[in-house]
Amino acid sequence: MNIGFICNISNSYGSGHFHRCLALSQIFKKGKLFFFGNKFPKSLKLKKNYKFINLKKKNYIKLLLEKLKINNIKILVLDDYNITYKEQKILRDNVDKLIVIDDYVSKIHNCDIIINYNNLNLTQIKKIKSKNKGSKFAIGKKFLILNKDFIKEKNNAKKRIKIKNVLIFFGSSDHTMETDKIFKLVNSFKNLNFNLVLSSYNKNLVKLKKKYQRLRNIKIHTDLNSKKFAKLIIKNDLSIGAGGVNLNERLYLGLPNIVVETSDNQSLNIDYLIKKKIIFYLGKSKNLNNEKYKRQFNEIMNSKKIFRDISNKSFDFYKNYSTKHLSNLFNIK
Repeated sequence: MNIGFICNISNSYGSGHFHRCLALSQIFKKGKLFFFGNKFPKSLKLKKNYKFINLKKKNYIKLLLEKLKINNIKILVLDDYNITYKEQKILRDNVDKLIVIDDYVSKIHNCDIIINYNNLNLTQIKKIKSKNKGSKFAIGKKFLILNKDFIKEKNNAKKRIKIKNVLIFFGSSDHTMETDKIFKLVNSFKNLNFNLVLSSYNKNLVKLKKKYQRLRNIKIHTDLNSKKFAKLIIKNDLSIGAGGVNLNERLYLGLPNIVVETSDNQSLNIDYLIKKKIIFYLGKSKNLNNEKYKRQFNEIMNSKKIFRDISNKSFDFYKNYSTKHLSNLFNIK
């Protein structure tokens, strides 16, 4: 059976939605896999049954329907917030099954299955179900979508005891320019080794590289694939980053996190993790600057007991994770 994935990729959204779809595609052992979008990463090396199809914004749905028919696509996964309810209905009428991946609780969808693997409370779960009575639901952390490269590294994960190496990643686009705000922090803590991950989707890439290359205590990594990223997470003791897709990947590998909310779709998951005392939370990106980053990071460095507690909770959070729940969702044996 042929399966399609619609994923939003841009300099504003970054590549998180695409990588989430790419990770989900790994559970399908048979059939051809089609990805619809634009600005696909150029460095990817995939199997022959994967195909990327770029579609122009003009007449997007019409072109998409043509591709669905030509390629005999029966299952369609949607990970794009820009597709409207009306457009979802059109797509659903042209496939056997439409699956929507969503991080919100207030949206109304026209689909067969909704996947929301964020950590939600009962009220939020009831809200999703009440607004989408014609759908089935895959809600909660057991439906976390993970690339197999992260799963393979799980056995190499260890509890972090002290802070020596710090990972920095604010998403592939970093549209709020958080990386630029933490320069003073990195420059002030010369006893630490920083690993900065950047992407070609970041419109400030050249500027940031030039700025940080002056510092001796930082190593810059650009356009890492999932295998290299997973290995880098294992090597670090603490992370400073956004609350998007990669936060769950870092948590899965037991990495303690200093988290900044850079987009409103991150708020529910972040709120849950704050209440459970699983992350250090710095606040919303709009309220942070160089001085605040530096000051709050210093407080964390001096809170050894809190760090150990968060390290233990981070390590145990996805301890019992299994891909069987996603496989069962798609009836894959």
